[in-house]
Amino acid sequence: MAESRYGFGPAFIDVDEWRDAPRRHRYVHGGFEGTETRFSFYFPPEEQYSGRLVQYLEGGMGGHENALQGWMAGDWLFDLAFDELGAYLVESNQGHFPGPGHGFATDVENYGASADSARYSWEVAEEMYGAAPHHGYVWGVSGGGGRTMSCIEHEPEVWDGAAPHMCYSGGSHGSWPSEGYWWLQSRHKLADVVDAIAPGGSGDPFATLSYDERDGLAAVLRHGYPRAAVSQLWQFAPWVWLLLTSAQTMPYFQDFWNTPGYRGHDNRAELEKHIIDFDATVETVLRNSEMPMDTMGARMASAGAVSDDTSGIMIDVDLDDNTKLFGARIEITSGAAKGRVVPCSQVEGRLILTSVESHAELFEGVKPGDEVHVDNYDFIAWCHMFLYQLDLPDDGAELPVEWRGLEAWMLDGKALHPQLPTPPVGMGEPPGGHSGVFTGKVIHVNTTHDSMVWPNGAVAWTRKIEKNQGDGRHERYRLYWGENAPHGDPSFLPMVTAHKDPNYWYAQMVSYNGLTAQALRDLVRWTEDGVEP
Repeated sequence: MAESRYGFGPAFIDVDEWRDAPRRHRYVHGGFEGTETRFSFYFPPEEQYSGRLVQYLEGGMGGHENALQGWMAGDWLFDLAFDELGAYLVESNQGHFPGPGHGFATDVENYGASADSARYSWEVAEEMYGAAPHHGYVWGVSGGGGRTMSCIEHEPEVWDGAAPHMCYSGGSHGSWPSEGYWWLQSRHKLADVVDAIAPGGSGDPFATLSYDERDGLAAVLRHGYPRAAVSQLWQFAPWVWLLLTSAQTMPYFQDFWNTPGYRGHDNRAELEKHIIDFDATVETVLRNSEMPMDTMGARMASAGAVSDDTSGIMIDVDLDDNTKLFGARIEITSGAAKGRVVPCSQVEGRLILTSVESHAELFEGVKPGDEVHVDNYDFIAWCHMFLYQLDLPDDGAELPVEWRGLEAWMLDGKALHPQLPTPPVGMGEPPGGHSGVFTGKVIHVNTTHDSMVWPNGAVAWTRKIEKNQGDGRHERYRLYWGENAPHGDPSFLPMVTAHKDPNYWYAQMVSYNGLTAQALRDLVRWTEDGVEP
């Protein structure tokens, strides 16, 4: 392999074998010496190879090189790659093992590890088939979609085309906090709201809500949450992935409770009903394999590349409303893990779960009888952050139409509340941000019922392309929308919503796998044959 521009050591292979599932293929696993990067290659039999590479980037923060053997596994992808595209498949852990703070912090995580994994696959392909691939394509969903954008912008020699799926690139930093505010104020009236907008309903989702409940629902809808996806509103693990580190570094989390002008200081009495602050004892410690099937545990970001981590504990305190535990700060105050602090990323009764994206050690080392302290001051502050981080244009320009709802917290073009500094880049962007400039072909895939990457936020990259490529964008960019499809397959929704019956979701939603397949077909035809989508 040519010298790595990212400082990687030599490549190594530790697994090289033929497998029969889900299709007959040669499986190659390895990595690069001196790095955390690991990769998996899936080569079809020689008679099916037509000289292409298709690379998948795992969502969330990444960290696994076996996603195509887990959640993403399915005959459809292997059938498409082997039978229709004549391609082998590539994936990597995108430069890091699972843990907090990964995914977008460095060039290696954003595109470097993926690029070097693809480059090394060329050598293995040439040894196997007699020729390296003549074209390469990359795609990913959510966080993997954001990194797909980075790949096509920064590594045009590796990939000729890209299909980023459901990903932000800029937009309002207050979007997810506004959804947290809905959770805080309105979650117990979700059934009423869903019934109101369902066929035969009143059509008025606010009809049975109190003042505070209306305020919560209005906040998330004004930020652009898709109205047709309100049945998917529920606790969402990525809200709290970076909560602890943010609370440690941002003065806002103290100012909210202690500084005039912030709601936690000025209206503390109104928030008392949401606050929890107590000590408890651990009754049971659970691994992923011991969890109820409708809890997501550590599964959400791993795209199904699940390890049997200790990600849950059962405590001995039963609150009047155990859903208040979601987002809480859990400090282990005794035992071998004393001093560790993790957030609650899902709660089911007295069962508290956390995720590896928040703390790499999870609840490892915690034993029944250990003591914990639980409070949710940081989470409540975070749920109000949308008021203080509107991301208004610096030049006083009019808000783009997709963010017009933010005008509810403005007057004469100015914010009504104290404003925090705007982060230099948006959600899902690399340190320097996305430029919207690339030379390969891109089909950008989004879905209309995505509750995790909202449609209005997904168009932010399109805005950058329009600004920086002008009419030339038509030669290399298309935007596809899939109706009635959520952020993942409908079978995923019982793990992240209040509705636990898969049939409920299959009756309402469709998978976007067919749209993905068509986008990849179209991408190949457009790139190699000039057939415009």
